[in-house]
Amino acid sequence: VKQKTLIIWGEDDQIISSKLAVRLHCELPNAIIRQIPDCGHLPHVEKPGAVAKLIVEFIQENCISEPQLVSQR
Repeated sequence: VKQKTLIIWGEDDQIISSKLAVRLHCELPNAIIRQIPDCGHLPHVEKPGAVAKLIVEFIQENCISEPQLVSQR
């Protein structure tokens, strides 16, 4: 995966180790990782506002300023 990638992880995830989040971050060359405090395995359910904010910031910083080519077939 070469695209810019946002990894969102709950700091208190008791299901999947944060070591795997770090590993994923290392394996994706254009990834950034953001952890949500006081949050477990389902950040989008437990802290939807925080997740939405991270997604909006990611899009504003990484996607909007770069023109996207769209193939018209």
